[in-house]
Amino acid sequence: MTANHDERATARVAPHHMTSNHDERATARVAPTTTSISNIIGAYKSLVFNACLEVHKRNNTKMGKLWQRNYYERIIRDDRAYQNIRQYIIDNPSNWGKDSLKQK
Repeated sequence: MTANHDERATARVAPHHMTSNHDERATARVAPTTTSISNIIGAYKSLVFNACLEVHKRNNTKMGKLWQRNYYERIIRDDRAYQNIRQYIIDNPSNWGKDSLKQK
C-alpha cells in the first residue's frame, strides 16, 4: 500500500543557531505541522528564552529560571471577565512575594 503525497506526514525543519564563547553549533528543531495555542505559546517561550540566553552568554552571566512550566488558558466571554483578568495581570507582579507556591 502506497500513500500519495497528500497523505504522507511531513515535517518542517526550522534552523536554530546557538553560539557560545567556545564553540559554535547549529541545531535543527522539527516544527509542528499544525498550529494551536500551545504551539504558539511554546514557540514564543522558546524564542524569548534563546534570546535571553544569548544576552546572558554575551555578558558572561548566569540566567535564572525564565518561565513557569505551564500556563492557564481561559476563554474571555464578556467585558466583565476581561476587566477582571486585566486587573489580575496588572496586580500580579506585586503579589509574587506572597506566592506560597513560588519556586526558589
